[in-house]
Amino acid sequence: MSRRWGDLTTFEHFKLTYDQRASTYKGAVLSIALGRQEGHSRILRGTLVFTKLQRQPDQVLDYGKLMLERRYLSCEDAIEFVQSVSLAKVPPGSDFDPVELKFRRPDWQQHEDLPMPVGFDRLCPWPASEYLLGTGTSGSDPSGPLVDRDLPLIVSPNDRIDQWIGVPPHRLNIQTGIVVLLPDYRARIAKVRFEESTIKVAIETALDGKKLLVKAALDDLEVAPEFEEGGKMYRISMAKTPSSFHLFLLDRENGDVIDWARVYLSWSPLPAGIEFSSPVKQFERLISIGESQELEFKKERGDGFTIVQSIIAFANSNGGTVLIGVDDNATIVGTDPESDKKKIEEWIERKCDPPVTASFDTVVIDDKKLLAVSVPKGVRLPYVHRDNGVIYVRRGSTDRPASRTEIQSMFSSAGYRPGL
Repeated sequence: MSRRWGDLTTFEHFKLTYDQRASTYKGAVLSIALGRQEGHSRILRGTLVFTKLQRQPDQVLDYGKLMLERRYLSCEDAIEFVQSVSLAKVPPGSDFDPVELKFRRPDWQQHEDLPMPVGFDRLCPWPASEYLLGTGTSGSDPSGPLVDRDLPLIVSPNDRIDQWIGVPPHRLNIQTGIVVLLPDYRARIAKVRFEESTIKVAIETALDGKKLLVKAALDDLEVAPEFEEGGKMYRISMAKTPSSFHLFLLDRENGDVIDWARVYLSWSPLPAGIEFSSPVKQFERLISIGESQELEFKKERGDGFTIVQSIIAFANSNGGTVLIGVDDNATIVGTDPESDKKKIEEWIERKCDPPVTASFDTVVIDDKKLLAVSVPKGVRLPYVHRDNGVIYVRRGSTDRPASRTEIQSMFSSAGYRPGL
């Protein structure tokens, strides 16, 4: 961009970014949830995504106190929608009460002119500039269930709204707001695969291979990627598996960073788009690194107290994996995965309030079986250990009781307000 971000208002930044990418867009999709009460309609949550796809029929699901709309707008109408809502005006063709939603870059935007990297919670398969039309006040979703003879059943309106707009609840920690996405369809990192001595990166791009510049680093040391004919697959040789991997796609003509991947091999489970040639390779790497923010070793399942403690800590933090059959010194001792899985599923249901989501994988290393219990960041924070009523969080390689400030932050992110 010709001017620094600090010199631009949010709308100017949005419009300049749109102008640079306008030739790739055919329109925009507005997915929005409206709440109705006493004859008034108000915005709950939504997304506005500029797209290269052809127009599709509009959809409206009207449950009375909740309306789910999906509208296909021209690019001009989408820009007018953003401008009108940010000025507390009702855009043409819309039916909701005017409310001023401040137009800004969202808090989760870590780098002002870079998209969210592969390996993190992206809202779009393509790299995208993200904006937020939001208000500082919080509302509440309609209560459920919602039952209509002619419409699909909605048991939990909160979950259905999240599905409708396509935003995970922990990414949009406001009750009123619209996420605006400007995808960059020039190029994207489709997949990163770690093999025995090579990292393979699959690229999807509309650019001529000569217009795309690729830079990479292993453990912060720059390395030279090699590409196959056509420039759609890049290879990075490695003498040993690194702790971290970064890769950037740049427009060679203007130097823009189009997309990037940021991968830490201590992560478990790996996020979408990142994979090992064999799950065993990933766990061998994790065991060699030792316990961490995302990994806890358990020699055996025990009576369930400490395993549940770690599961709750991961759910209340950023997720992680409990690896059963490995002692504190990273020595593989093995376990009985089938028996452990059955018992841990029972403990999760009985000892976690609310129950935590977890997935189970059996891994065989050196002819010994291990059980990996993978726990994502929870969406119903905070989670409490029923055996002692404590809310645990993960800090470094240990579990500890959450502080009062941390607990308040969890309630806030879940949309609770004191006194309600």
